[in-house]
Amino acid sequence: MTREYNKTGIYSKKEKVFIGEGELKNIMMSFKAFQNWINKSRKGEKLSYYRGYIADPTIQRIAPTNDRVRVDKFRRHVMNAYDDNLVTLVQRKHGVLDYEYIAIRKNALTPKEVERVRIGTLAKVINGVRK
Repeated sequence: MTREYNKTGIYSKKEKVFIGEGELKNIMMSFKAFQNWINKSRKGEKLSYYRGYIADPTIQRIAPTNDRVRVDKFRRHVMNAYDDNLVTLVQRKHGVLDYEYIAIRKNALTPKEVERVRIGTLAKVINGVRK
């Protein structure tokens, strides 16, 4: 629940909605907006980054798209953030082929620290070192 202040001096309570009905035209965020959120968000903050059916966007009920390549690149970008332990990924079902995909920020490594970990992991792979 969120509280909103009215001009009358009374607080009204509303349920949290990650994507409002008026925002359904923008069902996918941009890469840059997602990365900015990763860089600026704090532990526990939530972000609704996609609405529809991310596995096959051509058959989703809300704004079906034939731009499968762009959706797949964005999905991989989000999964990389998950693999780097930056976010937890959850989904909420609204209907048939209608899901809301939500990222919850973890208190984890900064993007610079993640890059150092990736470089270290790459060096281990190149040198044949295993854990």
